[in-house]
Amino acid sequence: MESGSSTVEAVLYATQTDGTVKVYQGTYTVSNGVLVGANIRQVS
Repeated sequence: MESGSSTVEAVLYATQTDGTVKVYQGTYTVSNGVLVGANIRQVS
């Protein structure tokens, strides 16, 4: 990780057009107030 950067945990819920919900979880990397990376994976 770069100096001055931090990570933010996130959980995303994506409702599909058929009504099912997919769940994604992971982290975003923020450096000097700018989103510089992401590591997100589908968990269900």
